[in-house]
Amino acid sequence: GDQMEQALIKWLESGIDAPSKTAEPDAVALLAEYFIVDQRNQTPAGLYVLMASARNGNAEAMRILGLLFGQGKLVPKSPPLAQRWLREAAVKGDRDAQFYFGESSVFGTMILENEEGYQFLERAAEAGHPRSLLFRGFCSLEGMGVNRDEVNGFRYVSRAAEKGTLEAV
Repeated sequence: GDQMEQALIKWLESGIDAPSKTAEPDAVALLAEYFIVDQRNQTPAGLYVLMASARNGNAEAMRILGLLFGQGKLVPKSPPLAQRWLREAAVKGDRDAQFYFGESSVFGTMILENEEGYQFLERAAEAGHPRSLLFRGFCSLEGMGVNRDEVNGFRYVSRAAEKGTLEAV
């Protein structure tokens, strides 16, 4: 539980070297992705770089880290760390993070059920994020997390279809 998370954070942070603290965040995120995809014993290096990028404010890195912790890929599964990183990315305005935070809040999958997540989902849908529009529509149609409202649900699903979301068509 909590001890494991603290140990994991300490381990990840111990590998962050000075250059990655000043590197351009998008470049750092791409470098992390390269290390993580290159499975020749490079996973820890990729995680170091990814953590450095997230800690330096890169929303994409925060989202990726949140998803890794949420799914238990490359790191032990940790809903609290998934929630922390997805929330930080969502607060920074990352629409995909808002979607994942909201979706997993409704279903209680990667993170614990959480009303704030639904607000992020709403924010992403209002901004026109296609997957958020679609999921928000289904929430209204099925009464998941909100009162059942078929008219509103179809409005969201229609907007998702206009954006070209395949599942909505």
